[in-house]
Amino acid sequence: MAVQGYYRDGFTIIENAIGLFREQGFEATTVRGISLACEMSEATFFNYFSTKDAVLSAWAHGLVERHFEPENGLAESRLRPAVRRLCDCLALTLEGDRDFAARAWAKAKLPLGPPDGVVGIFETGQAAGELRRDLSARQLGGIFYAAVCGTLADWLAREEPRGSL
Repeated sequence: MAVQGYYRDGFTIIENAIGLFREQGFEATTVRGISLACEMSEATFFNYFSTKDAVLSAWAHGLVERHFEPENGLAESRLRPAVRRLCDCLALTLEGDRDFAARAWAKAKLPLGPPDGVVGIFETGQAAGELRRDLSARQLGGIFYAAVCGTLADWLAREEPRGSL
């Protein structure tokens, strides 16, 4: 089960922790257990994350951020189809493991401010004349990002998850 390799940006820790959260549940998983799965000391774990809750938040943020990455081609698209495709892809990803996603999302804390990829979508929209210019692309992207994250939280909370995290 352990994911081996470099701990670049805590990726190995996140992957192992999420695997343990799924297998054992969030409460039953310990920092010591995560550290053992990663074949590292607890001190090394704490170089990357302050708590196991922080690992869960990093996973949720990474999940959302991946869908906003510029290499997905969204920044080159017209705004409305890009936003629709982005939301559809994110919903499909979360729907694939909705029970876990709902439980995890309820515990995770996403950072404030939009990822660079979403700002790029709004920069392109402004350059094409699709959006107003009295607000910056970062401000518009922040509003959109907050709306997407809030909508996902609401959507995931509508059905009661079947297990416990």
